[in-house]
Amino acid sequence: MVSFVDWVVQLERRADSATPEHLANIPAIKLLEFFRDMARHSEELGQAETQVGEAGMVDFSTSKAQRVSKTVARMQAVGDVDAHVWVSYWSSAGLF
Repeated sequence: MVSFVDWVVQLERRADSATPEHLANIPAIKLLEFFRDMARHSEELGQAETQVGEAGMVDFSTSKAQRVSKTVARMQAVGDVDAHVWVSYWSSAGLF
């Protein structure tokens, strides 16, 4: 997986030479300004002394939930494999 900021950079490269086919297949190009702003804010917030994740989203902690729930304590974090499975499903369902 790539960071959100790197993804926006790649999107900008595609947008620079976008054809009508690119616009149809990569709808995020149409929202490039929105994603640029999110990436800029993400970088700004990342320099602050807070727990900020990709696209300026706050990292949430499950430490309290883990203390009170054995099930939550045993759960594994969502990872790359999970993300790939979801994206594969969404692609097969025609959502991209």
